[in-house]
Amino acid sequence: KDVYVGEVAGVGANSKGQIFVYTRTGHPYATLGDNRTFSRGGSRLFEFDRTGRFVRELGQDVYGFNAAIGLRVDPQDNVWTIDAAANQVVKFDPEGRIALVLGRKPETISVRPAQPGGQAAQPGRGGRGAPGSGTPGSTFNRPTDVAWDRAGNIYVADGIGATNRVAKFDKDGRFISHWGSTGAGQGQFSGVKALAIDDQGRVYVADVGNTIDGWLGEMILLPTSCLATIPEPVSWEDAATVSGSGLTVWHALHDVAHVRSDDIVLTLGTGGVSTFGV
Repeated sequence: KDVYVGEVAGVGANSKGQIFVYTRTGHPYATLGDNRTFSRGGSRLFEFDRTGRFVRELGQDVYGFNAAIGLRVDPQDNVWTIDAAANQVVKFDPEGRIALVLGRKPETISVRPAQPGGQAAQPGRGGRGAPGSGTPGSTFNRPTDVAWDRAGNIYVADGIGATNRVAKFDKDGRFISHWGSTGAGQGQFSGVKALAIDDQGRVYVADVGNTIDGWLGEMILLPTSCLATIPEPVSWEDAATVSGSGLTVWHALHDVAHVRSDDIVLTLGTGGVSTFGV
């Protein structure tokens, strides 16, 4: 039957060219229990073959599907979904079975450690930690992305809610460490949106709220030798994104993914990064 895709939050392909789309499609609904509300629906995970033909849907009625925000496919062809409303990262094996769940859905009852004086910790504050440092473990607050190093360790961007940290787990999902808090200082973030890890294990964090002088500053002093003429069809607005988009694509395709001439590259959307990728 026909499949209608809503707002796409993430798309990826495995080594066989199979395409996976995590989309905010459908209608979320909630059921009221004795002391809490159970919400589900609102997002779906579809698989297509390399020609774009629909194959199947994965994770029907999965508890962690509420508001899709991202999707990744790891080197072993496992599919990972990131859901900002469910506060969960779900791993599907190549057969489509759930292999790991990180995070827990929000509840009306407190499940976080109590602070001195008997008050429950506020989401994202992590009890005695700095604001936005989060609770050690997989208590996420609107996570946004997931990545892996060469040893298989898992890194979760957490996130765009009350927390601003990166959490590290081993390949089986056991918590190892985390770092980051809310702010503009060294090691602080203001909206952890995306992650990337290179072959040397260096972790790159996309911070949507902070700027760094010389990188995303409003005004940067450059020598004239660094300037180039804008082509006729390109507007000033489009030209302003050229350097950032080009650098992002080059790093992703050349430095991280090591794309070859016969590889298939999927681009999401029609913005500057996607255009450069094509």
